[in-house]
Amino acid sequence: MAESWDDILRRLSKDKTIPSPVNRILLYGPPRTGKSSIGYSIFDAIERATIHKQLPVEDLLGGYALVNGTTQWQDGPAIRALRKGLPIVLDEVDQISPECRCILHALLDDPPGITLANGERVNAKEGYCVIATTNALPSGLPPAVLDRFDLILLANTLAKGLKEALGPLSKQAEAVVARDKSYHWSRPASVNFFLVVAKLRRKGLCDEHIISALGLDGQAANDALLSLTK
Repeated sequence: MAESWDDILRRLSKDKTIPSPVNRILLYGPPRTGKSSIGYSIFDAIERATIHKQLPVEDLLGGYALVNGTTQWQDGPAIRALRKGLPIVLDEVDQISPECRCILHALLDDPPGITLANGERVNAKEGYCVIATTNALPSGLPPAVLDRFDLILLANTLAKGLKEALGPLSKQAEAVVARDKSYHWSRPASVNFFLVVAKLRRKGLCDEHIISALGLDGQAANDALLSLTK
């Protein structure tokens, strides 16, 4: 039986021998499958931000605020995640505004880091990663954003924690999700794709696990597996 998307995340996040190839993750699929909440069940602490088209830069990076009568810089969720080495969940990433897109590029860079307006450079500490979610197809993202993701997983089943919360009703809910056939998308090959494959191979993952981890299925998986094993 194939691993579910949340099983893949748990396996890779708990395997401490897996380094940076799996720290830029995109989850896409129907609403209410547990994409946004999965970070809470995998990691001890996370930062989180909901993206929308009018999102100001300050809501991600932070800004100056009056604290005890003095003006002080207050980190936003993205900077806190970088400084503390925490995962950050970016909900509805397809709604990113043009003003915030360059910040998203920096958060997804390898290595990730941001230079603040005051000139301070904030580089990611170990443990930092991005989990972005969308209810839309990945093809709706700008190519420069999409290609930065290492894992692109179709979250078309209920996450374990959600199943537990639903109890006996989880089977009916799972059936509703399974009826949605609108999420047909195959990941295109790219240089970053093969860089991730090379890094995962060096860590001892077999090609079948690599295909699973990269979120490929159907003909895309078969084609990729054939190209990897040649």
